[in-house]
Amino acid sequence: MFSQAVADAWFTPYGQGQTLVDNETCRIVVNPDAQHSHTTHFMAPPEQRVQILVGEQAAERIAPIPQGATVQDVQDALKTAGAETDEADRIHVYLPAALVGLRDQDAVRVLTQDDAEAFARFEAAADPDELDEAYVELDHWCVMGVFDGDELVAATSAYPWRESKLADIGVITRASHRRRGLAVQMVHAISREIVKRGYEPMYRAGVSNDASAGVALAAGMTRIGVWQQFRFGDGESVEQ
Repeated sequence: MFSQAVADAWFTPYGQGQTLVDNETCRIVVNPDAQHSHTTHFMAPPEQRVQILVGEQAAERIAPIPQGATVQDVQDALKTAGAETDEADRIHVYLPAALVGLRDQDAVRVLTQDDAEAFARFEAAADPDELDEAYVELDHWCVMGVFDGDELVAATSAYPWRESKLADIGVITRASHRRRGLAVQMVHAISREIVKRGYEPMYRAGVSNDASAGVALAAGMTRIGVWQQFRFGDGESVEQ
């Protein structure tokens, strides 16, 4: 159903390692990868039990974990032990058939450093919180935008997601140009460009941001689950 790239990034890792808990509500596996020793990942696919991947050091900090542990029990233990977290994300990808059906968007073009002045004006006009959440940067691996005359009115960027073959997409549209379908056009356009570069598109939307999640669904993407990472001070950040 999903591509190999999606399976490798979001499903296969949760089945690798030592199983600590396997009950009706969740499955907890200790991640043997030393690079992720201080992190814990929760993945909740639709209508399925939650998969939890715990780094070795993180597991030691919250041990023992009883066989009847629930997702909330594990999260509470992590917080009590001092782990930090960000808002959970709804993860969206394209099914292979939907990805093949995407078309180029004439209104959207690749941005370069020649567009730095226009991009700076675009950033200055944007809401700082929206800009931070969208995480669209001119120096990202792939950047595209839509112009109205000489003014950049919408932008999207993507960067490779960790060690996977997925590229994480961010989108932001100037308030004056919303409800015109520009966000969906940009997702289609940058997804096509991502595929040309040998990767597959992925779109994260915070669980509190229904508008952002709506863009992914309107663009034809499929939600594969809700993901949240907990990390201790020596663990990696969510953007890595």
